Amino acid sequence: MNAILPRPAYEDSLMQITFPDDKPTFDGANLTVRFMARVDGEPVVCAITVEALEDHSAPNRSSKAR
Repeated sequence: MNAILPRPAYEDSLMQITFPDDKPTFDGANLTVRFMARVDGEPVVCAITVEALEDHSAPNRSSKAR
């Protein structure tokens, strides 16, 4: 089993994060969208919940005309 050791976090440290063109997948059992990223060249599996996507993309109610 390969363990990924935590990376020290310093204010001046930078991570190179890229997102390949791989198609994201929907996990209906967990209501998540999974996608790949590369952090400093290493592949990382990422996921976000449908709820978080809905919250983030919900219309800004304060900007609606009254």
